Amino acid sequence: MHLYLLAIWWQLYPSCCCDHVTEKESHDGGSVSISCPYEAENQNNLKYVCRGTQPSTCLQQALITSDNKHNGQFTLTDDKETRKFTVDISSLTQNDSGPFLCGVRRNSGFDVFSAVKLEVEVSWWFRRLKSDKIKVQTQLFPLCKACASERPEGQN
Repeated sequence: MHLYLLAIWWQLYPSCCCDHVTEKESHDGGSVSISCPYEAENQNNLKYVCRGTQPSTCLQQALITSDNKHNGQFTLTDDKETRKFTVDISSLTQNDSGPFLCGVRRNSGFDVFSAVKLEVEVSWWFRRLKSDKIKVQTQLFPLCKACASERPEGQN
């Protein structure tokens, strides 16, 4: 009976898996480490991380697993003594912002998850560069018009 109710609850609230969300912040071009704890009985089980909040599809959409410890900007290390696996994400962009799930495969029952929300901010120097670039373009445009009107006829 309990399993039946759990299945109904899971269908009604498929994106709810974790009662606590760890928040992480970094900047574009930077890196971040996401630490995911697990129980001793899951020490030798598959660990994985996916983007989003859907436990039901997390393993199928895993960005990295303990079987494939390096995948582009993602690297997974498993410290079995402290019972935590860590996922390092490098070369961050604002597109990396959002929710992630750490998953641990269980031999029976549902996989276990912990949730992380990542916020990647634009670096202050990039905002400044972008702002200066806009100012420079705005200032150069009238100058170019003036230069074009001073050219001798027949030259473009």
